[in-house]
Amino acid sequence: MGFLDFLFGKRKQEQPKAQPKAVSKTPVQSVREPITPKSVNPQEKSMSSKPSIPTMEPFVFKSDCHQRYENGNEVMGLQQCVRTVSVEKNTNGCRGYKLNPGDGYIVKVFNDDLGKPNMSDKPMRIVSRTADKVELRGFPIEAQTPFGWQEVDYRDYGFTVYYTNGKVSKCVLHMFDRNVDLEYRKSDASAPLKITVNSNTDSQSSQPSVKAIAMGAPFRFSFDVTMIR
Repeated sequence: MGFLDFLFGKRKQEQPKAQPKAVSKTPVQSVREPITPKSVNPQEKSMSSKPSIPTMEPFVFKSDCHQRYENGNEVMGLQQCVRTVSVEKNTNGCRGYKLNPGDGYIVKVFNDDLGKPNMSDKPMRIVSRTADKVELRGFPIEAQTPFGWQEVDYRDYGFTVYYTNGKVSKCVLHMFDRNVDLEYRKSDASAPLKITVNSNTDSQSSQPSVKAIAMGAPFRFSFDVTMIR
């Protein structure tokens, strides 16, 4: 070994040995792919969130008598006359109104004695429904008037249909602003004709109904004569 080898070899021996790098023992975590939510069709979402609109079967009801109520009290006695009451589904709108097809129903009352409508057709919507009763109510709408198209508030009108064993038994037209109700129903064919009793200070007399008079029942007719001198 030479002198130079002796010197450099010793230095090499004195140099510290490189320590091996420590291997990290941290466990490798598996990465999960995020779950992509199922896409929802906007139309399906809107259809599922849209509340169901109550419906009813259109009908025609032939009433042969009706009773008027004012402030919940009977007035004018039972009227023996024919009225045709109907509720039609709005399929093509309604003449005289700016009404979209399919929006609600059309309520009609026809005066069979005079051969003309008893009132103008009233667009209404169902507000409540049970097994034996359906309630409809008018709503603000544009109507054709002599002064052009104007908005009218038909919330003053309502209509209630009563059912017995699944069939229409009577209908009531409500005029809320006047607190007046007109109840259309059918008289019992087996029941006797009702007699209206009129009383005054002199005597009491019983008068048959208009229907009974038309069938030949006797009646009393009286009038007052005022002499002008």
